[in-house]
Amino acid sequence: MNVPHTVKLKVKEGLTEDLRKGIVRINREDMEILGADTGTVVLIQGEKCTAAKVYPSFNDIYGSPFIQMEGGIRRNAGVGIDDNVILSKADIKPATTIMLSPLDQFFFT
Repeated sequence: MNVPHTVKLKVKEGLTEDLRKGIVRINREDMEILGADTGTVVLIQGEKCTAAKVYPSFNDIYGSPFIQMEGGIRRNAGVGIDDNVILSKADIKPATTIMLSPLDQFFFT
């Protein structure tokens, strides 16, 4: 049976330059365990599940079992600072169809 690789990490505050970019930062060693490269989408399981792109961490947390997440991603995952999350590589499939609708057909009250 093929068991997906997962990593359990403790949540730390994200970097200011990562705000509203949809990215989290982890150690390269943890990225290798997940089989993830820079920009790979990972699933973050806390109280809730969310997704983000993963980037390598800088020297301030290098070698520690931490994940740097900004507030929006923490809120989506239902976690806070110093909570634990489980990361796994997301199985992304391309869209087969998309639907577009003109804005003038929306009704605002």
